[in-house]
Amino acid sequence: MIKAPKWCSNAVPSRAGWLDPYTGEVLKMQNFSKEQIAEWHEAKNPTPVKKKPKVVEPAEDVPYIFEVKDSE
Repeated sequence: MIKAPKWCSNAVPSRAGWLDPYTGEVLKMQNFSKEQIAEWHEAKNPTPVKKKPKVVEPAEDVPYIFEVKDSE
C-alpha cells in the first residue's frame, strides 16, 4: 500500500501525485494507478460491516387498555 511522505502525512494521493487536502496543491509528483488510490482510500476510511438487525421478541402478551373520553 502507498504511504504519504513523512513530511506531509495528511496528503492525499491522486493520479498526479500527493496533494494537499485543503488547497489541492501537488506536494510531491508521483504516478499512482486508480487501484492504488482506491486501496489507500479504503484503508483510511474502511467500509463498516453491516450487522444484521437484532430481532426482539415480546416477552409476553401485554394487554392494552384504551381510554375513551366523551366529548361533552
